[in-house]
Amino acid sequence: MNRETENTIEGAKQAANRAAERAAESARATTRAAQRQARTIAGDLKAAGRQAIWGGQQRVAETVGQCEVAMRDVAGLLRRTAFGAAAGQVERVAALAGDTRHYLAETPSHEIWRDAEDCVRRHPAASFAAFLLAGMAVGRFLKSSTPGLNHGAARPSGSA
Repeated sequence: MNRETENTIEGAKQAANRAAERAAESARATTRAAQRQARTIAGDLKAAGRQAIWGGQQRVAETVGQCEVAMRDVAGLLRRTAFGAAAGQVERVAALAGDTRHYLAETPSHEIWRDAEDCVRRHPAASFAAFLLAGMAVGRFLKSSTPGLNHGAARPSGSA
C-alpha cells in the first residue's frame, strides 16, 4: 500500500472515531435529558397520586364524621325512649367514629398504611376475620345494588 492510501485510510478512521464520539456524546445527552424528563413526570404523577389519595382520605373522614353525628342523634333519641340504656353504647361507638374521623383527617396516608401493616402483623387472625367480614359486606352490597337480579325469587319448577 502506498503512503497516500495509508493516509486516506488513517484519516477515514479518525473521522469515523470522531463521528462515533459525537454520536456517543449525543446519545448520552439524550439519555440524560430523557432521565430528567422521566424524573419530572414521575414526580408529577407521585404528587397527583398523593393528592388523589389525600382527597379520598378526606372524603372518607367526612363520611365517618357524618356517621358520628348520626350515631349521636340516635343516642339522643334512645335516651328519650324505653331503650335509654343502649344510648351509652351508641355514644361510645360514636366517640370511636369521632376518633377515627380525626385520625383520618390528620394523619398522612403513608402513616395510616404503616399503622395498618403493623396491626395486621400483630393481629393476623383478627385482621383476616375483619377482611372476610368486610368482603362479605361489600359482596352483599354489590349484589343488592345490581339491578335485574332476582333476589330471593323462587327457582322455576319443572323437569330438567
